[in-house]
Amino acid sequence: MAFFGVTHAAEREGAVAPDLEPVHSAVPDPMQGLYRALGNRSLADLGGAVARQPGGGLHFGPDPAPTPAAQAPAAPTPAPATPTPAVPTHAGPTPTPTVPTPAGPTSAAPAAALPVPVVTTDVPHPPDPPQTAAMPALDAPFLAKLLAGFGMTPAAVAGWLGDLPLPVDSADAYWGVPEVGTYVDTLARGWTTRLTAAQRPLDPLLRAELVKDYGETMEGAYARLSVPGVRIPGGLAAPFSQLPDRVRALLKKRLAELTRKSGPDEAVIADLITLRQRINHAISSYRDIAAWGWMVERREHLDFATIANPKVKPIWPFQPAALPSDATEAEIVHEELVRRKRELTDRQVADAVARATAALRKQRKDQTAELTEDERAAAIAAVEVRQLGGRGVADQVVRAAGLAEEQKDWIDVHEKAPDGTPIWGPRWDKDSIGVLPGTAELVKTLDDWYGAPFSASNYRGHGGGTFADRGRSLDLTLPVPRQANGFYDPSAAIRFLLAINDAAADLGMEWRVLYDDASVAMAVNRQLGRQRVAEVANTSRNERTHAIENINWHGPLVLHFHLDLAY
Repeated sequence: MAFFGVTHAAEREGAVAPDLEPVHSAVPDPMQGLYRALGNRSLADLGGAVARQPGGGLHFGPDPAPTPAAQAPAAPTPAPATPTPAVPTHAGPTPTPTVPTPAGPTSAAPAAALPVPVVTTDVPHPPDPPQTAAMPALDAPFLAKLLAGFGMTPAAVAGWLGDLPLPVDSADAYWGVPEVGTYVDTLARGWTTRLTAAQRPLDPLLRAELVKDYGETMEGAYARLSVPGVRIPGGLAAPFSQLPDRVRALLKKRLAELTRKSGPDEAVIADLITLRQRINHAISSYRDIAAWGWMVERREHLDFATIANPKVKPIWPFQPAALPSDATEAEIVHEELVRRKRELTDRQVADAVARATAALRKQRKDQTAELTEDERAAAIAAVEVRQLGGRGVADQVVRAAGLAEEQKDWIDVHEKAPDGTPIWGPRWDKDSIGVLPGTAELVKTLDDWYGAPFSASNYRGHGGGTFADRGRSLDLTLPVPRQANGFYDPSAAIRFLLAINDAAADLGMEWRVLYDDASVAMAVNRQLGRQRVAEVANTSRNERTHAIENINWHGPLVLHFHLDLAY
C-alpha cells in the first residue's frame, strides 16, 4: 500500500443517525446507508491514491487521474557530515529527488561554481509523499430520493449533514496516521544520537515535545488546506478546530444558492450530499498530506539545529534602516491623544510638572531648583505616554506614524509604460501590493541575474519584527518541479539563491532568505561564508487568545522563499 494511503480504520461503530420518523417503516432506514456513504471518519474508507501536485488548490470538478512521478537519476550524495549539535528544539526534512531535473535557469555565476547540496543520511528521511485516490463514487441522486421519500426537506438535510462528525478526529493517536508515531521514534533516536555524540544534554521530554508539536502543526496546517482535484466553493481552509463551523456555513450558503434557483427537493439534496462528500474527501486527504509534510520538515529541522559550520559567519544583527520620522515621539503621542480626545487637562499638566520639580529638588537638595524647558516637556511627555496606554501602545503609535510616512514612497509594482510594458518587470504576482522602490529594483536586477521565470509578491503586514510592513520583504516562488520531498530541485534553488546574492550585491543591500531545505541552505551558506539562508517553520497564534491560526512555513505545504532586504 502506498505510504499513508487513504484507507483509514473502519468507521466508528454505533453511529446514530438523526432522530427521524420514516414514512414507510417497512423500507430500510436510508440514514445508516447515507451515514456510512458520507462516513464519520474517512468517507467510507477512501482507498487508493490522490496524486500530490505542487500548488494545488481546491478544485471543483472531475478528480485528475493519478500519474506516477517519473524517476530521475539519483543525485550525488556526499559523505555524511559530522554533526556538531546545537541546542535542540523540534525536528525537520531532507531531499530525495524523484522528479527529473529540468534544464534549469542560469545566473551570471558559472555553473561550475554551484555548491553541492549537503545531504545527511545518518537519520532516515520520510518516504515519498502520500498518494490519494480520486473521490469514491456516491449515488447522491438515489440517496436524495430516499431522503425526500422519508419527508426530509433540503433544510433538514443541510442541518444534518452539517452536524455529521468530521472524517478526521484530532483526538485519535497521531490524528489517525500511525506512521507518524513510528517516525517520531526515528526522530527522537536521531536527536539522541547526535546530542550524545556532541556531549550535549539530552531532553527527556523530547518525544513528548515532538508529539505536541505535531498536533499543533496539524491544527494550523488546515488553514492551508489545498487538495488537488477537490475545490470547495466558498473556501474550506481554516484551523482544524474551526472546520465544523466552516462546514455548516458552506452547506447553509449552498442551500441558499440552490433554494433561489427553486429546483426540486431531490436535486437540492443530491447537491448538498455531493458537497459534503467533497468536503470530507478534502479533509481526510489533506490530513495525510499535512502529516507527511510535518515529518519532512522536522527531519530538515534536525539538520538545521544540529549541524554547525564555524566557517559560516552570522549576519545578525540584521534589520532595515530606521523608520522615517518628521516629528518627535512626544509630538506623535500628543497628536494621537488629541485625535482620541484624551489630551491632558490643565490640572494633569500642573501635577506632572509639580512632581518632576519635587523630584529634582530632592535630588539636588535645593528647594529653589526649577525645571528647564526640556525637563518640563519631558515630564509632560512621560505622563502623556501613560495617558495613551503605556510604553507598548506609544511604541505602536510611533511605529505606525513612521510606516505611514515611509509608505508614501511605495510604488505600484504593476505600473506600465505608455507602450504597455511593465515598468518594474514581468515577475510580479498579480495580487502583489506595492513595495519600496529599492525592493522593486532588486526584483528587476534579480531577473537579470537569474535569467529565468520566477514570481515575486508582497502583502499587507508582510515580514517579521522590524521588517513587518516595511515593503522590504518578498515571497518568491519558482515554476520548476518539486522533488518528492516537497522542495524545489536543489540545483534550481541554489542557483536562484546565488542570483539573489549577486543582485543584492549590485545594489549594496544585505539580504536573508527563509527556506526550509537544510541541504540547500547549508550549501549556499558555506559557499557565501554567511548565514544567508535560515529555517522558519512554526505555528502562528492569535496574540490575544493564543489560539493556533496558521502555520508559518517555508517548505512542504507552503513552499516559497521569503526574502528580507536590509537597506
